[in-house]
Order: sequence, then C-alpha cells, then structure tokens
Amino acid sequence: MCRAKQFLTSVLVVAVIISVSLTPLTSAFAAEASTSDEPQLSEAQAAIIADASGQTLWSKNEDMQMSLASVTKIMTAMVALDSGIDLNASYTMTAVDLGPYSQTAGYKENDQATFSDLLDVMLVFSANDAATEIARIVAGHEDKFVELMNKKAQELGMTHTHFTNVHGLEDAGKHYSSVHDMVIMGRYALLHYPLIAQVVTKRSVTVSINNQNKTFESTDQLMETYKGLLGIKTGSVESGTTFLAAAQRRGVRLYAAVLGCQTNDGRFADSAALLDWGFSHMQEQTLATQDTVVRWAPFAYNFSFKCPIYTSEATGAVFDGATLSYDSWQYRTNTLVTAQDAYGVTRWYQGERTVAICSYYAGTPVLGVPSYDIGLGIPAEPLFRSTNILRTPYEP
Repeated sequence: MCRAKQFLTSVLVVAVIISVSLTPLTSAFAAEASTSDEPQLSEAQAAIIADASGQTLWSKNEDMQMSLASVTKIMTAMVALDSGIDLNASYTMTAVDLGPYSQTAGYKENDQATFSDLLDVMLVFSANDAATEIARIVAGHEDKFVELMNKKAQELGMTHTHFTNVHGLEDAGKHYSSVHDMVIMGRYALLHYPLIAQVVTKRSVTVSINNQNKTFESTDQLMETYKGLLGIKTGSVESGTTFLAAAQRRGVRLYAAVLGCQTNDGRFADSAALLDWGFSHMQEQTLATQDTVVRWAPFAYNFSFKCPIYTSEATGAVFDGATLSYDSWQYRTNTLVTAQDAYGVTRWYQGERTVAICSYYAGTPVLGVPSYDIGLGIPAEPLFRSTNILRTPYEP
C-alpha cells in the first residue's frame, strides 16, 4: 500500500458529524468482507441480529407477523412507566381470570401490591395477572391501556405490530409482531427506561402476596449460561416460543429476536447462535491513534510558524460484513489556527451506524515547517497532510 493511501485510511474515522457549520472535505472509502456464513438456527421461523443502533446485521423473515407472546410485556411496562405512576404506592387487586393454563403470580381479590412489585413479577416471572392489574391501575380498563400500547408502537415505527391484550396470550391473527419490530421495542426499552433495563436482568424476585413473601424465578434461562446477556424477555404460546435478547461484550451491544420456535430450549439456543454469530463478526478496531500529526496549519499570529494538527483516538466496533464509509469535515477552509483550536472531524460509519469519531485539534506552533511533505511529495492542502510519524492502525 502506498504511503498516500496509508495516510487516507489512517485519518478516516466514523463518528457523529458535529452540529456546527462544517466544510466537507471528502467522502470516499469502502471495505467489503465475506458474508458467506450465516447463523445456524434450529427452530426459529423468523430471526434477526442487530447492532446497537438497531441496524440489521442478518435476518430471516424479519417482517413476518407472528405471535410475540409475553414479549408483549415490554410494551406494557413502557406504557405503564410513561404514565408517571408512583411505583411505591400500594393498590388493591381485583379478581382476574385468565384461564387455567395462564401463568400467574396468584394475586387474589383485595390483595395489596405495590406497583413496583407488579412490574417485577410481570417482567421477571411473566405473570399475566400482574400485567392485567397494571393496565387496570393505569388506564382503568385493559382496552384503554391496549390503545396506548398500539399508539406507542406506531410512534416507535413498529409497522408490523398490533396488540389486543397486555400479557401476550394467544389471539391468532390479531395480536402479533415481527422480529424487526421486537428489536425496535427492546432497544428503545433498554435505552430509555433504566428501570426496565435493571429488572430484566434479575434472576428472581420476592414479593408479598396475600401477606406472604413468595419468590419467583426468571423465565430467562439464558442469563445463567450466556456471557454478557442483558435480558430482556421470553414468550410462549400455543403457536410457538419466542425470545427478545440483548447482550454486550467488549463494549459491543447486540440485539437478537426469534419467533415461531417449537420449544423453550430452541428459542434460547437460536438466540445464542445469533448473538455468537454477531459477536464473531463485530471486531473492535483502532481506526485512528491519538496525537498523530496529520497536517500543519498556518499559525494565526506569525506566518513563519505552523501548528501541528493532531488526531484524537478513535476506536469502534467494525462489522466485517458491511461497507465501511467515512466523511471528513473541516470547520473552515484555509483556517489560521492557534494552539488547542478545534480543527475538524472524521466520522466512520456502516449504514446508519456510527462506528467511531476522530476529532482534530491544533498543537503548539513550530518554526520553519516546510510547505511540502518530502516523504509524500504532495502539497499541504489536499485533505490532511501527513508526516513520517503517521501510522496505519487499520487496513481493510
């Protein structure tokens, strides 16, 4: 690789473009990698693995509409928390009959329960009676609460989702979602609802029911075996089992969802396979090293001096199956600088996902810096100017 190309690849770094008036310098890099391998699934009829931004890395039937079962309760929890209700307040339970095969915590009419306990039992043990009581307390009636759930789904862009209840019990053809929408919901819940993010990692919860403490184990068995799992919700109905998962390793967060599995073990095995595949293809890369000189800029108060333009460190999770692109921006063209001035920024991205940012700043002025880099043999103006100390930490 020629030194000019080394220079270009070294200074390109993905990042969010700073919201100031910038002058674009360039946008022209791509690196493709093999995507011939796929996650090996055993049961899922629909599946998806997505990165921290929600961008799909791999999917199978991602818009297929199927019963999401108790994964529904993530939306129930979000809508409940949106109401601003007092989590520590105690409420009187009503008579709830969801049939002999419905998973319940066993609340009886006139039992007392805090709203926080109801959320815990609903999300950890997947108690359907707790979900029903939550809807009644917040909206007065389940139907009104379901309206809020569907409104929330529309606001989040869940275009293949419709709710008819708050617990996820089977309602063939009417209560459904897609794996793509499930990831949208799960990602939003973990990012915007710290309480949900905390509760879905609990192995068990102990609450008072009929004046007795009862302990309920989590339905999420994958938390015991999968390193870095962040939850978030299981589901099981007559038509199949499902799971919405999130995990984080080495600073990389991934989301996985499966629908239409045949068994409880199958949903966990397929979710683990998706996450394993995703982590194996997401690698932390140093895209720019700190304090590398990439250009010399004229000093504002004495043209005999020039200031070195330094890089910040930029490290990101690069997915090896997607195009890697960049945009470099300079705050103003032909800028005279002083020490510590902000100079520009480079953003590396894959699809909609920002991978990393490199910012540039001016250092202490130096006397007698030449206008040309003898090593590269190019003028100082194009993009950023390299010196002999420039390193190339990333080569696609």
